[in-house]
Amino acid sequence: MKKLLILLFLATPVYGKFFPKSFTASFEQIYKSTLTKKEKRSWGELSYKFPSNIRFEVKRPKKVLFISNRKKSWVYRPPFMEGEKGEASENNTDNTGLAGLLDSLHMGLVDNKIYKVKKEKNKVFLSFNLKSEKRFGVKESELLFKSEKHVFTNLLELKVIYPDGKKVTFKLSNIFEGIKFKTGYFKFVPPKNTNLSN
Repeated sequence: MKKLLILLFLATPVYGKFFPKSFTASFEQIYKSTLTKKEKRSWGELSYKFPSNIRFEVKRPKKVLFISNRKKSWVYRPPFMEGEKGEASENNTDNTGLAGLLDSLHMGLVDNKIYKVKKEKNKVFLSFNLKSEKRFGVKESELLFKSEKHVFTNLLELKVIYPDGKKVTFKLSNIFEGIKFKTGYFKFVPPKNTNLSN
């Protein structure tokens, strides 16, 4: 009986084993401009804590800070020149896009109620069902690993395909799991020289 229980446990998918509860990583973001259709790139740092806490900081070529938690989200553009004011917007969180995808990855790399999984050597493809596509704002995702060992620290690229067909690739490096963030890390406090809009 004991052996049977062990076999049943091993045969049961373990959701969430693949994805950490928190992490930081450096990224290179690659996408096509909606105006020129030319490829554009940006570099920065990504921090995430489950559920729905994300800090996405573009450091070059132009500095932009996006912070979101379970209630609010902010986009901040610092002053371009000394004496100017920065621009920030605050909105209610909808937990879609990259934040939605990261939340959904806690289901693991197995078929589940959110997406279907297809594995090909060092690649994993996720296809979101219609309900999840609307909920998370993601249609498909492609994960590229260093090897056929699909563990999070081996993740090289995360490609996001949105419902409107837009594609964004994130090349990841310097991944650190299990980070303990200080209180208020996922909340934006605007500097004094900032125009804040809703």
